[in-house]
Amino acid sequence: MAHHDIVGSRSAAFFASTIAILVCLSFLPKKQSTPDLESRYTQLDQAKREKNWNRVVELATRVLNEHPDSARAWYRLGSAEENLGHFAKAQEAFQHAADLNYDRRGSLWEIAELAGHQGNASQAITALRLLVAAGFDQPAQIEGSADLALLKSDPAWPELLAAAKANVTWQASDPRWSKDGTRISYARGLSEFPPRSAQIFSVLADGGAETQLTFGPGIHVMPDFSPDGRKVVYSRAPSREAKRTLCIEDLNTHQSRFLITEDLGNEHFPSWSPDGKRIVFNADSNGHRQVYVVNADGSGLRALTPPDAHSDYARWYADGTGITFESDRAGMWDTYVTNTQGEEQRRIAWGSTPNLSHDGKRFVFDNLLITGIAHIYVMNADGTHVKSVGPETTEVWEPEWSPDGKQITFMSRATGHFEICVMDADGSHLRQLTNSAASITDARGR
Repeated sequence: MAHHDIVGSRSAAFFASTIAILVCLSFLPKKQSTPDLESRYTQLDQAKREKNWNRVVELATRVLNEHPDSARAWYRLGSAEENLGHFAKAQEAFQHAADLNYDRRGSLWEIAELAGHQGNASQAITALRLLVAAGFDQPAQIEGSADLALLKSDPAWPELLAAAKANVTWQASDPRWSKDGTRISYARGLSEFPPRSAQIFSVLADGGAETQLTFGPGIHVMPDFSPDGRKVVYSRAPSREAKRTLCIEDLNTHQSRFLITEDLGNEHFPSWSPDGKRIVFNADSNGHRQVYVVNADGSGLRALTPPDAHSDYARWYADGTGITFESDRAGMWDTYVTNTQGEEQRRIAWGSTPNLSHDGKRFVFDNLLITGIAHIYVMNADGTHVKSVGPETTEVWEPEWSPDGKQITFMSRATGHFEICVMDADGSHLRQLTNSAASITDARGR
């Protein structure tokens, strides 16, 4: 059974110092928290980091006795009870979280799997119906769940799969600025992961026509422009069942080559160094996602992070002297920094998909667990002065600073599927740059 603490897609096997505590306090919505409640949340999160599930149950129960509408506490309680093997109690807690719209898709998925694990087909079907009604678009995830296998003989099974498949649509994801700040590269593909089809596109940062950059068969995702803008590195696979490997493509000749010859499993989220000589990325050959660095000609491959925890979404400092990444090695998804040799790895604060501004003064990152909806946050480089920016009621992911630090690009689900957006650094002047539905007429590709 899956143990989800962060939303699915990103699976993200996502997350104690004084800084971490301060960040947790800063995240809390002021309108529904008190100093005492904030302190309880901090204790809850610390117990979760330590995998002290009995302590999590104790603390969450205390919070809920005084604040029965605390969706965050219900979700934490569900996760703890699931880890303790108390599946009925976990299902009840996740139901409360779903009813309070806390990570509704994630909570409903947990309810469906927990019900299936306990042999309750009726409850599993009810949860799945609510899930697909909420837009769930991962039919392969439903089909591949061992806990839901008992439903395959149920008359409702074909209906549920058909509804999930009908939710699959074209979307834009993985936005990255060009180094001169004039363009944003991204992937357009079907919303199921891995997608059945995807290509790399770009759009001018101030809007306008979208330009397709790759044309070959298969899946092309997670792009990044070379510093001179003449090449793009991306993750490619011939089919959704195949391993995804990194490729570099010349944008003039459209000749491409594989970057790495070693078998590292799935290779994701490449980032080109400012001098164009190296590429950092993550791969999962050992069961955990590790951050690697390699020369742009494919030589000099080296792992930067240890193999006993997930580390990914690595990005270069603008001056090339360091690398940021996210890791769950401390029990939750946190922002880390390291030098280019992988030495002196240091946790900054709580938060995923971090990106450091070009002046080195501010991080932008996303976080789901505070409110149950993925939001964008900005903080100082030392982890202090955290504030939410941008949409508050829409799911948003993968923010990145523009080179001049005046804008942030990200992917937003405001339309019901992900599109690429840009906003000013303070969250104002938000505008959508892509329109996947208008660009491709057959939204399901079938």
